[in-house]
Amino acid sequence: MKNVSEYRFDSTSYNGVEFGTINPDEVTAYQSFESSYPYGTFCLIIDGQIIKRMPIDFVGEQLLECGDYTFRLNYEQNEFTHRLVKE
Repeated sequence: MKNVSEYRFDSTSYNGVEFGTINPDEVTAYQSFESSYPYGTFCLIIDGQIIKRMPIDFVGEQLLECGDYTFRLNYEQNEFTHRLVKE
């Protein structure tokens, strides 16, 4: 994960895997997943605010191919966005 925002993420998790604190422009170590879709459940704490995003379903989605991927996480104007990039 990479924090591309100006905010510190005090706590960050993806599909139940903790990535901890991520400072602005910081990149975390890669984590291994048995399988994953291009998106999943994110939970972040930013300035004491809990932000949780859960997919409704994965209908029509394809599992990711093996490889290294980075979610670029952004938070601005009270809006959380993410973009997946294959490294």
